[in-house]
Amino acid sequence: MENNKKIEELINKLKNSNYVEILDKSILRDIENDFNNYLENYKRLESEDKILTIGIVGQVKAGKSSFLNSLFFGSEDVLPKAATPMTAALTKIRYSENISAKVHFFTLSDFETVEKGSRECKRAIENERKKINEELKKKGKSESKLTDVQLLGMVELSDSVKVFYEIFENFKKNEGELRSKLENSANSENNDNFEVLDNVETIDALKNRLEDYVGAGGKYMPIVKYIEIFLNIEAIKDFDIVDTPGLNDPVLSRGQLTRNFLGKCDVVFLLSYTNQFLDSQDISLFSEQLPKEGIKEVKIIGSKFDNSLIGENEKYKRDIKTAQEGIKIKLNKEFQDKIKKDIERKNIKEIFEKAFPPIYISSACYDIYKHYGDLSKNEEHIKNNIIRAFPHFLDDEEKFKELSGIEIFNSTIIPEIIYKKDNILKERLNDIYYGSIDKLTKYIDELYEEVKRKQKELENEDIKSIENKLENINKTLEKLGNNIKDCFNEVKNQNVRNEFNGLKMNFEYMIEQIKANENTNENLKLETNKRFAKIARFFGDFFNTNWGYEIVPAILIHDIIDKIRETIRNCQKELNDTCKDIFNIYYFSSKLSDEIKNALSKKLGENDFDVENIISPLNRVLRDMSYSPVELKTDYTNFILKEVHNKEKIPLEEMKNLISTKIIPEILGNIKEDLTRQTDEIIKKLDEQENNLISDISSSIESDAEELKKQLENKKEYEELYKQAVLGIEEIRDNI
Repeated sequence: MENNKKIEELINKLKNSNYVEILDKSILRDIENDFNNYLENYKRLESEDKILTIGIVGQVKAGKSSFLNSLFFGSEDVLPKAATPMTAALTKIRYSENISAKVHFFTLSDFETVEKGSRECKRAIENERKKINEELKKKGKSESKLTDVQLLGMVELSDSVKVFYEIFENFKKNEGELRSKLENSANSENNDNFEVLDNVETIDALKNRLEDYVGAGGKYMPIVKYIEIFLNIEAIKDFDIVDTPGLNDPVLSRGQLTRNFLGKCDVVFLLSYTNQFLDSQDISLFSEQLPKEGIKEVKIIGSKFDNSLIGENEKYKRDIKTAQEGIKIKLNKEFQDKIKKDIERKNIKEIFEKAFPPIYISSACYDIYKHYGDLSKNEEHIKNNIIRAFPHFLDDEEKFKELSGIEIFNSTIIPEIIYKKDNILKERLNDIYYGSIDKLTKYIDELYEEVKRKQKELENEDIKSIENKLENINKTLEKLGNNIKDCFNEVKNQNVRNEFNGLKMNFEYMIEQIKANENTNENLKLETNKRFAKIARFFGDFFNTNWGYEIVPAILIHDIIDKIRETIRNCQKELNDTCKDIFNIYYFSSKLSDEIKNALSKKLGENDFDVENIISPLNRVLRDMSYSPVELKTDYTNFILKEVHNKEKIPLEEMKNLISTKIIPEILGNIKEDLTRQTDEIIKKLDEQENNLISDISSSIESDAEELKKQLENKKEYEELYKQAVLGIEEIRDNI
């Protein structure tokens, strides 16, 4: 506790110093926020009635809620499920004799961010509408009938900003009542804003009450920050559970809240979908973010393992035991390969050893075991898929229980965590202290470097030299126009137009081949380039008459629909990966920076300014560049049902013909249109960047110069402030 008091005094010394005005405000906010979270966590771990907290993390659709429902709640849908990532709410689950919930809402200041983002989207939509209508008017055509939502997809804003539009549009449907709830926070003592749902007799009754607060249809959904649920379930008596929606939440206060809650977790279960196992975002969470929070107890869980088994049944000759072993070996090796460099670079060997090997689960199989004899339609469908994929698999409830992999949590993992609770919490207390010290040290170093840089500028510059430098830089930038143009033209023509056109031509060729094969029984065979081959393979399954199962004369329609949805998801992912390869923003930024540096050194070597005066603002401008991902939104369910006249089954050849003649050409046509949009969008943004780059760099440099000019007007005063700041920060750094 003495150490905490010392750190608090050092932070207060910084905040209350007479040089605080020249310090970076965002760094100061981070210091204060992190220390407050540390103190709260420290008090929790020091208290006599401390309870261990398990955090459930993973990306959207990783199966977090399904896993929790299977493990702790008897395969009943206890946890509220979000319709989209934007309607997701962080949920904390605690044991209590009385069933209830506490719904926490945004504060007014939280929601100002949402409103501001929504207004920005609305302005962009109207500008886009005006621009389109002007073009149509020139061509003598009537005005566009595009909706706001359609135009939103066309405007040049980040996806995180576009989310605010969605939230605020939902907010407006019930604005009076929702704004009233937001205003309640202004009248509360601690700025907290919540509503208690009590007098609830059953979990089902609580779920019904919560429908107004979660999911796309919930009338209070737009203003929900997080939820606490209290349940009288013995399985969770020894610990709290935090079910997180994700760390990349576009509503900053909610994303920060998730990070705060994660920092208070003592054990973390990291779920990753086995078909996309441990991607870069998962690895970053495991090797960087969790260690940063001082979390050492991590269990890696490969979810939806049944999907991986079915997808690779032919490779393992339809033997489920061989498939289980083979896929686990493959995924374990992938994990080791992805984390190898991180183990060498970072001190996470202990965390890795505790997390390896991952545990592979299928919540769906566990649900089949729990509900055996009274399966839902979806559970029956999954069961039949497994049996068809592995004909020798015994249709027995105990076999599904074994296949699920869930029981190891009940028999070993959870009891072990409870047994080690005191040691885990003791280590955690030590880890969070040193973790907070590491963070504070980094922040202080950052402040120190920033102050030293500004101090040097103040000492070496005067107003005249700044103005001369600005003039010189602007002249230099004008001379760089041709170099910039050449660099942009190269990436537009060689990287974007040529590669995207090649991709579109492959799709056109595929459509032609499908049409040419309409009246034959031959499977479709295509020669594709290496980049396109992976995308094309997703469509190959549609022309395999056995669909990966035993050959049958008829096929279930919902199998077809599931297959199409899976193909579209996989194709969308591969397309986006391909687009990133074609137009690598980081590579382009580096290339442009190098081109400008070379031009400066060769042609303009007599300048009296540092090259970084141009390169730093250039990089700031280029960092803002982005483009929207490919989104294949069309749902073909109704189309298929209409074509087959709502039959449950259809002859295999008839279905094959329908897919090859109508469904796949339409899917490929949609992809081609999206690639055209993608090409046009990138070219348009590159044109705008090319036209605005010099003025944007100039504006950024001028903004930095204006701040320095103001300080030069009171140079002696600011020189003294910088001296005090350097000495003060050095003293604080030495005493941490």
